[in-house]
Amino acid sequence: MDLFYYLEMRECELKSFFDDKKYIISISGMDNVGKTTQANMLNDLYPNIFSPPIHINQMEEFPKLKGKELSKWWFNKENAQEFVNTIYKCCVQRYEMSLKMKQPIIVFDKGLNFYDIRVKATLITMGFKEEEIIEMINTSRKVNQVEYSKEKLRIIITAENRDFMKEKGINDDKQYERYIIKNIELLNKELKQNNNQIYSEVKYINNNKEYMHERIIEQIADLIRKEKGINIKDLQNQRKINNKYLDEDFER
Repeated sequence: MDLFYYLEMRECELKSFFDDKKYIISISGMDNVGKTTQANMLNDLYPNIFSPPIHINQMEEFPKLKGKELSKWWFNKENAQEFVNTIYKCCVQRYEMSLKMKQPIIVFDKGLNFYDIRVKATLITMGFKEEEIIEMINTSRKVNQVEYSKEKLRIIITAENRDFMKEKGINDDKQYERYIIKNIELLNKELKQNNNQIYSEVKYINNNKEYMHERIIEQIADLIRKEKGINIKDLQNQRKINNKYLDEDFER
């Protein structure tokens, strides 16, 4: 699906609509659901509209570690507050970096709300109590002046019945397994509690990149229409019906 065709706009018209405005969207989800792939597809297909995906590990403050060394830092209970501060500081630095990008739509690899889930899951895995977790997160948010209103669209790729441990080739890491389980649990809880108002959901279906890309383009086109003052409620309701049947077809 072509974004310009879908919006009935030429590229120059779309760029003119944005003018000097920056729109930030995020693509979140569990490991290996295709977040970065989808973000790269947007940049590859529309390089003048979408930025390359920006990840917090590109920030100066993020430790330049990999594999087991990164895992040791991530799950080090003695440095828990440092870990929390680093994550939120890098999220703020990422936003500052996004202001310098030339494209009008900035794509974040994992959004701020999703990092809340990751931080909470990490601290729970470390063994911290709920009140300790809330205090650490709130302290870091305040110190780093974290703002949640910057992201115009939060896309979440959801995947049911996926064996994330097996896919990552980690079958004997109990700590990481608890972390993944808690991630999934917290995400599902947030989706239900907020009636999916925080995220625009895209289903992972048989690793079908083109299907997921079309759903993401729909969400982005709706955002642009909304910013132009077009009522999209009827269109979204009809699309939910159509996509329900498409989902069932792809799952077969």
